[in-house]
Amino acid sequence: GALDFGECPPSETGVSCVNNTCVEDEPSAKMWRLVCESGTASRWWIREIEFHTEGLCFEASNAFQRSFSSGGYGSDYPVINAFDSDDATMWGSACNGCAP
Repeated sequence: GALDFGECPPSETGVSCVNNTCVEDEPSAKMWRLVCESGTASRWWIREIEFHTEGLCFEASNAFQRSFSSGGYGSDYPVINAFDSDDATMWGSACNGCAP
């Protein structure tokens, strides 16, 4: 038998069908915020973040390359380090013992 995945919404909704997958023509997120809801014992260190606009996560989106932070741990750990594809660099939070 054949699998039926249904139909994508009409094209006027900004969604198209590519290889039997519904794909939004424009990514819907314009802004994002990363929050540590549990708190930390020391600083929050982030080595890499990737955003994907398709469900299988094959290709990272570079739409957020011009990101900013509400605070960081000095100029040696800027927010761009979280997006530079280099595991040797990182962004560090301004807080130390960050509350949830």
